[in-house]
Amino acid sequence: MPNATQQLIKSYADKVYTYTATVSHRGTIVAFALDDQRRIYYAVLDMSRPDTQKGELDVKYWPEDPKELQFPNEIEQVGYSIVGAAAMPLVKLGSRLEAKLGSLHPEEVDGFLSTTARLTASAPFQVFSDNKHIFIFRQSLPVDHEDMVYKLQTGQTSGDGTRAKDEFVLDDGVKVPIV
Repeated sequence: MPNATQQLIKSYADKVYTYTATVSHRGTIVAFALDDQRRIYYAVLDMSRPDTQKGELDVKYWPEDPKELQFPNEIEQVGYSIVGAAAMPLVKLGSRLEAKLGSLHPEEVDGFLSTTARLTASAPFQVFSDNKHIFIFRQSLPVDHEDMVYKLQTGQTSGDGTRAKDEFVLDDGVKVPIV
């Protein structure tokens, strides 16, 4: 039988979580956690509808399972807004192969590798709310990580290591990472 302290704490054991952060957003607590696969999940404490069956303890008002945070599939370099955003590479689910735009059905797209989520390092992160938006500040990957994405001469991005080096934007002969 759990002790009194354990009864007051909501724990998720569906994954191995390595870092956590919480924020109060418009009076509601939102919890975030980074798992050992570098994916960020969130859960919202919903105290808006009291339930006599659940009781008064807030631990009963957390969702059963956290949701994976969705990230955009494009990235923009600060100070270069006139150029426009660069699309992240489109990656086929279950592989690391980059595909051509429009060649995959939505269910075939890897939602992690095809978005800026792939650029998240396994490191502590911060969350902040201005009561309008929630901001997540996360560390980017090291330049030589297998999920790093680099700028292409075409203005797009790629993490495909089999591409010719001259397809990439180079700085002193080294590929320029997108972050």
